[in-house]
Amino acid sequence: MTKLRQKQRKMKRQQQSLIPALWSVPTPKHNLPSLNGKVRLYHYTKSFYLGSILEHGIIRGDTIANTNPMVGYNCPNLTSENEFHNPANIPTDSLEKLDYIRLEIYFDEDDKSIINYGWFDKTYVNNTNRKIIEECNREGKGNGNIDKQYLYKGAVAPSMIKKISKWNKETGYWDRLSKQQITDYCKSYNPDALSFMGMNTACLDLSRLCGAHLGKKDFSGVLAKHYENFTSSEVLSPTYQLNDKLFLSLKGKKLQQHRETIFSIYRTQDYPTLVNYIAQSYFKLPNGKGLSSRQNELNAFMKEQNKKLEAFAEVQGLQTHYENQIKVA
Repeated sequence: MTKLRQKQRKMKRQQQSLIPALWSVPTPKHNLPSLNGKVRLYHYTKSFYLGSILEHGIIRGDTIANTNPMVGYNCPNLTSENEFHNPANIPTDSLEKLDYIRLEIYFDEDDKSIINYGWFDKTYVNNTNRKIIEECNREGKGNGNIDKQYLYKGAVAPSMIKKISKWNKETGYWDRLSKQQITDYCKSYNPDALSFMGMNTACLDLSRLCGAHLGKKDFSGVLAKHYENFTSSEVLSPTYQLNDKLFLSLKGKKLQQHRETIFSIYRTQDYPTLVNYIAQSYFKLPNGKGLSSRQNELNAFMKEQNKKLEAFAEVQGLQTHYENQIKVA
């Protein structure tokens, strides 16, 4: 190891040692303006998430947890900024094509679960999120002002959402959605049917893949139960469950490498590659019961996962032979 590398590692350890334990520092009360005992915040999202949000609330979100950008917490993300911007850092080409939704949410002014993002980042993350947001703003991505953004230590209930608007690209204004328009957006969400996250098109759950529901990473407090409730209807639940075992088994560099690979695959939405990668990674874990036992476990996993993929393909009338796409080497 070079002297420069040793110095960098030492500086990183020193940085991390200065960060206090999570929630060990008293959280300051927000300074949001109130009206009749309520404060207003906004959440920006894609239209196809609306059905899930209006049924389960806002229970997903992402914030970097320490100086390592690949490690994060799950928590609802909010902002006091009501103009058009992109706090979720949705790719520009996607943002131009999709229906962009703004939710207007009201909280009790004394709600202690409202955490200022700028304060949280400075206190527990060494301003890592601030630096990323500022860089994105310099690149013209419009991520907003971290000091006007908030994390919510809990689940945002559907009843707290009082107004839903869609960005009108032609007029440059937010148009309030009617009840019928909201209903139309929600039609595609059916979590009780065999689906990908309640939808009939293949998509991957980044929060689940990154282990956001494990341990103390979930500020919402409901994500693990949410996943448990939809085990039977989620097409990729066998893969997600196997990935959970990997997250609980891997440590240090191996865990970091696993996160990086998962994120790389997520960006392509290539779920056959995801299934194959997770299966192979699990096969490589140390096994006290012997290789044949691990192979039997993997065979059972692949049988269950392919069965769900085949059932989904049959329901959707797809011609793809999933069993030929997903193989364990």
